[in-house]
Amino acid sequence: MSETNIQIVTIIILGLLGLIGGIAAIRVVLTSSILKGIVRHYCLCIIISSSLINLSHLFWGAPRALWSSLSKYDVLDNTIGFIAFTSVSVMYIAKILLAFNRFMAISWNGAYYRSLEKVQFIQYFLLIAYSVIMSAPMLFPGFRVIWVNDGKSFWFIEDSPNAELYMNITQPWAAYFVIAICTSLDSMTFFLIKKRIMVKI
Repeated sequence: MSETNIQIVTIIILGLLGLIGGIAAIRVVLTSSILKGIVRHYCLCIIISSSLINLSHLFWGAPRALWSSLSKYDVLDNTIGFIAFTSVSVMYIAKILLAFNRFMAISWNGAYYRSLEKVQFIQYFLLIAYSVIMSAPMLFPGFRVIWVNDGKSFWFIEDSPNAELYMNITQPWAAYFVIAICTSLDSMTFFLIKKRIMVKI
């Protein structure tokens, strides 16, 4: 089996597993009595975004890699790739906001969390604004999303002077930032929970 075929099979298997897991996770979130309000919305944003990324690879990326004749459908490349990359941005900001809400719910005995709940529109604005700002350039020539074959099989940006910089900012660099912020907030949240449990004991 060639390297390209291995990549395609991997895309299909991981895509199916991710999609099945995503559907199950959506059901859990919607039926949960613990996850409510804006926290539930953030969880759904993360799960649905991940599922859309899996769908884009499963139902277009894999066929695109298998049949070179599909390369003439640039509009589908651009549209489905746009959905995939926009979903990444939605997922990133939702993870940060969810981690922030967890931290605020446990810190200072939740005093400021109640105030945070009163200004949820600001959080929704941040969610939407970040996603739009990060994704809007992909609507214009030179930044549109394409599917790269040539034995590689992945989404990327059209070749233009600033395309690679834009790609780095919105994808890997953004991911590093999200990991750093979420790890810091969740570590502090875990420490505060542990401290509260120890006090009760």
